[in-house]
Amino acid sequence: NVEPKISSVVSISGFSSTYDLELDELNDKIGTIGDLAFPYLKLTQLQKFGKYEHYSGINGFRKTNTPGLIIASEDDDVVAPEFGYKLYKSKLPESRLEYLIFNQRGHHPYWTDEAWQKYSDFMDCTGGSCKDEAEQKIWDEALNDISERYSLTDDDDVSDYPEAWTEAINFLNSRFSAEILENSVDEAVIDKIDDFITKNL
Repeated sequence: NVEPKISSVVSISGFSSTYDLELDELNDKIGTIGDLAFPYLKLTQLQKFGKYEHYSGINGFRKTNTPGLIIASEDDDVVAPEFGYKLYKSKLPESRLEYLIFNQRGHHPYWTDEAWQKYSDFMDCTGGSCKDEAEQKIWDEALNDISERYSLTDDDDVSDYPEAWTEAINFLNSRFSAEILENSVDEAVIDKIDDFITKNL
């Protein structure tokens, strides 16, 4: 949008417009009536970003001949495909855009499948639905113990209780393997990015 001489762009789990994401979130919560909030969103975006408010990924590509590599995953629950790579494919059906699309890597398509699965399993447990029954029992016992010792109810926000919060965080850290992040990056994806940037220098 502002620098047409950029040699190449790599977009990882990217979106074109903040409006798309905000309206999608509103519609999830209150239905299509959320579309009526667009004038309000327009105002808040103007307040936040001023003259940059109307910029988007689609318009940026249209103003340049810059090649792009779009990396995404079908199951991204942060940036839905229709606001990311599918939008680019429909609005910019040009050969200068290349795509690397995965099926089950969520919002982290640069992670290996194994790392994403381990992370996904951990997140399932934070939501109270571990796939492994033995692991679920460990979570239930630990978190119930914290709740009982600090007299917390389901309506309480544990972050409002510093000592209980510290114990809860320590437990989460004990169940999250650092190896998930240490060995998470898919080198094939990094090589693809490196090759793409290098050939367009």
